Amino acid sequence: MPILALDTSGETASIAVRKATAVSSVAFDVQECLTEQLPKRIHSLLHDSGLEISRLDAIAVGTGPGSYTGIRVGIAYASMSARALGIRLYGVPSLLGTCVSTAIEDRRFTTHSGTVVATANAYRKTLYVRKLAFDKGTIPDTGKDEIVPEKKFRQNMAAVSRNATNAVTIIGYGCVTLMETGPSEAGVRLLREPVAPGAEAILTTLDKLGDGSFRTSPSGITAIYLRKSSAEIQKETKQP
Repeated sequence: MPILALDTSGETASIAVRKATAVSSVAFDVQECLTEQLPKRIHSLLHDSGLEISRLDAIAVGTGPGSYTGIRVGIAYASMSARALGIRLYGVPSLLGTCVSTAIEDRRFTTHSGTVVATANAYRKTLYVRKLAFDKGTIPDTGKDEIVPEKKFRQNMAAVSRNATNAVTIIGYGCVTLMETGPSEAGVRLLREPVAPGAEAILTTLDKLGDGSFRTSPSGITAIYLRKSSAEIQKETKQP
C-alpha cells in the first residue's frame, strides 16, 4: 500500500513515501515557513516517486515531542489530508521511531539484548528522552517519553551504563550533554545523528510493531508536547 510518512518535530524535518517495497525520502532544514514548505516538499517527492496523492492508502506522522510549531504543522497536514482523502492515519511518537530504527540497525539486534535511548534538545537545560529495550529480535519494552534535566540525565545514563549487562546506545542531543562531562562509559555507543530520517523511522516502526496500536483519527490524534509552548509561558508570566 502506498503510504506517506512525515516527521516535523525537529530542526530537520523529513518526509518519506513507500510504494510497494521501495522507499523514497528527503530531509530538509526548517528554514522558512513550514506551512508553505511542507506541502511543496511532499508534492515534489510524490511527483518524483511517480505517485499521485490521491493514490495514497495511508499517512503516518510523528507526534513529538519536539518543536511545538513543527508538531502542530505536521499533525494538521496529516489529519486534513487523511480526512480529505478518506484514508488511514497513524500517529507515531517521534523518539520511539528513532529507538526502533536504531535497534533494528544494530547487528546484535537478533542475537543479543540491549538498550536504546533516544534524546532531543528540550532547551532550558532539559532533554526529551525515551528508552527502549530489545531482546533477541523482540522489543518487550517501548518505554515512554519524558522531559529530563541535563544533570539528572547524565546521572541516569551513568547508572544505566554501570548496571547494563548488554550494550547501550544513546542517540541525539544527549550525546552532546554526555561528551561535555568527558568520555563515555565503556560499552556505551554514542550516535549524534539518528541512523535514519524521522519519516523513514516511522515506517520502520509501523512494520516492526504493527500499525494497530498507532492507528488514529483526524480528530483523535494526540500530540506529545510534554511542556507548554514559549508563547503560553510568556502569557502566564505576563504581568496584568
